[in-house]
Amino acid sequence: NQIQCADEQLGCYLRLNVTDDDGLINSTIFEVGIDNFPPNTTLDIPHNRTNLSSSLITLNASAIDAGSGVNASLFYYRENDVAAWQFACLDFDDTDGYGFNCTWDASLLPDGNDYQVKVYANDSKNNQGANDTHFNITLDRSPPVINLVAPPNNTFSIENITFTFNASDYHSDIANCS
Repeated sequence: NQIQCADEQLGCYLRLNVTDDDGLINSTIFEVGIDNFPPNTTLDIPHNRTNLSSSLITLNASAIDAGSGVNASLFYYRENDVAAWQFACLDFDDTDGYGFNCTWDASLLPDGNDYQVKVYANDSKNNQGANDTHFNITLDRSPPVINLVAPPNNTFSIENITFTFNASDYHSDIANCS
């Protein structure tokens, strides 16, 4: 009776009866499940407004599926809100208990502060869940620029010298000058 079958769980039983020409009968019962709902996915790392200073970036997400189970979590990025989404990396399992993790190789990408990262998961029946997207992610691997104003380079003096300089960084605030 199909009324007893429920979404996202086993518990639907099908009986197959076979009778041959001699009247001998055999039957077997199969248990099946119905999975019509996609996984729920949350992007855990990176957070909104994160500053990333490495070229190899760990991405992390949590994904749950009450039915057939999560098959894969797929991560994408784009440089700004109008750029096309590009594949970053994927993870097929959560065997370590820390969610779905993969490494995004951003070594060929330019520094910028408008990156977006999204993740979505699909389950073993290829139901694709909605994505979770984080915004305003800064990729900044360039060090600050130092400009010596005075004295000129290669200056010699027998007295105390006062250095005048300025420092700038395109994507980050200057934390310390010493």
